[in-house]
Amino acid sequence: MCGELFRADRRVGPRQRACSRPECQQERRKKTQGKWRERNPDYFVDRRLRVRALAARAAESRQAGPAEGSARRPAPLLVPAELRRLPWDLAQDEIGVQVTDFIAVVACLLVRIAKDQRRSQVVDSS
Repeated sequence: MCGELFRADRRVGPRQRACSRPECQQERRKKTQGKWRERNPDYFVDRRLRVRALAARAAESRQAGPAEGSARRPAPLLVPAELRRLPWDLAQDEIGVQVTDFIAVVACLLVRIAKDQRRSQVVDSS
């Protein structure tokens, strides 16, 4: 990373790609994490939606069982301003948290695509 020669740690051997200086290790981690995110672009969205679905199921099972405190479903996802006028909490009540989250993610993606398209259009000055 720094361009300096280094002696590889014998435990790592020829697989070592950076010296042991903290700056070089930080740069190496940044690159490997960036590559991982490129290979797994949907990981964090999927993970967040799965956690929310589990929380919703847990809240539903607490409502059906004995009252052990407040049984709460997850709050609606944060969405762009264009989508905030929609009744996301009502949708959660009617069709469930998991389906509502999926619709919200798709709607956010469509808003983002529309904004990108609008930005990329060339304004005709004639």
